[in-house]
Amino acid sequence: MAQPGSYDVARANRDRERELERLRIQAALAWPREARALEAAGLADGQQVVELGSGPGFYTAQLLEKFPRAHVTAVERDATLIEDAKRNLAGRGLERVTFVHGSADETGLPSDAFDFAFARLLFQHLPDPGATAREAYRFLAPGGAFSVIDVDDDMIVLFDPPLPGFAALEAKMAAVQAKLGGDRRIGRRLWRILAAAGFTGLSLELAAAHSDESGIDPFRRQFDPAMLSGLVRAGLMSAEELEGLTEQANAYYANPDLFVLMSFFVVSGKKTAR
Repeated sequence: MAQPGSYDVARANRDRERELERLRIQAALAWPREARALEAAGLADGQQVVELGSGPGFYTAQLLEKFPRAHVTAVERDATLIEDAKRNLAGRGLERVTFVHGSADETGLPSDAFDFAFARLLFQHLPDPGATAREAYRFLAPGGAFSVIDVDDDMIVLFDPPLPGFAALEAKMAAVQAKLGGDRRIGRRLWRILAAAGFTGLSLELAAAHSDESGIDPFRRQFDPAMLSGLVRAGLMSAEELEGLTEQANAYYANPDLFVLMSFFVVSGKKTAR
């Protein structure tokens, strides 16, 4: 059965354009390191690639630029995000993208047909990520590879000095996501999920991004208190609390000596060759 998922761009933020800008910055944060991990897993130019949960196309654009002969089949369940992606990819390789409006666990793609597939920050939102891993195994050609890039809340971010109140907020966000069927600690489970789906030759890498290299602003955008408006709507935080947190965060990010590091799990495996 097609999975609804715990992420909805309209639900994620009161300001949709602000949320899309956050996603654009997020896609670029650790891209060079993620790209190296994907290449090590088997991604190469000229391949037929499937991107599960392609969203507004920001990650797709980076892949198309790096691999100018690759063709991407972008699977996305939110039709509005597909339209965003078409606009974002205009003049940036759009002719090498086929969009599929559908669920990652029921793509409708032909079996044994693709060279490489990946899902970035998707599995944490799925009630049954194993179903999506099995679907990827089905449509990949023998010898094809699958990579999942995702996070684990216990390793996702390092703040130095610590961001006041972050642990409590993180727990609230995890509770909301879990209520919707997601899992913000999916990173530690990815290896076993892919193994259970039949993938072999598994690998696990960590791709990191940090403020000494990128500056603090990309991380400030990722941990913008405005993205917590969903907690207000869920009754887990008052509007006054959010306003106070915003003031606190603004003061925190004004510190010129901050250090922030984000880490992403990259777990990959191959479909057994015949």
